[in-house]
Amino acid sequence: MVRANELFNQKRYQDAADLLEQALQDDPTRTEAWTNLGNAYEKLDRLADAERAHKKGLESCPDDHLTWLNLGVAYGRMGRDSDEKACYDKCIQLKPDFYGGWMKLGLVHRKAGDHAQAVSAFKRATELAPTNPTPWMLLSEDYHHLGQVALSQQAFVRGKQLRR
Repeated sequence: MVRANELFNQKRYQDAADLLEQALQDDPTRTEAWTNLGNAYEKLDRLADAERAHKKGLESCPDDHLTWLNLGVAYGRMGRDSDEKACYDKCIQLKPDFYGGWMKLGLVHRKAGDHAQAVSAFKRATELAPTNPTPWMLLSEDYHHLGQVALSQQAFVRGKQLRR
């Protein structure tokens, strides 16, 4: 696993996938290995394989919020927006204080044009990571889409202050 992670970080995704596939032959219940294999496949644009790997990981650990998040990312790349959203919903249901899940949920709502729901998700992200400028800037944009100019400006100013 350590070597596979090193290869992944070096952007040697095929080499990482090869090692992970070997590791999973020895122990097919390793959720982390399935998740990492799914991520490597996603980087290789092997999206159906990424979906399969993440689902295998969920078989052994259905409550792993990160696997749900990563499956959602794969679905998003596949253009399966409702499946993507369902995965992010499950992710934050399992771990309500997970900043990354709220950010992904906000982005999927934004992509669907549901700016009110995006605002709700980005507001939660600002509560979880109040010093991170990114959710504040995204919140500002979605407030703007809703015509809430004062709130948009407040969020923008806060995001800009945090970037300094």
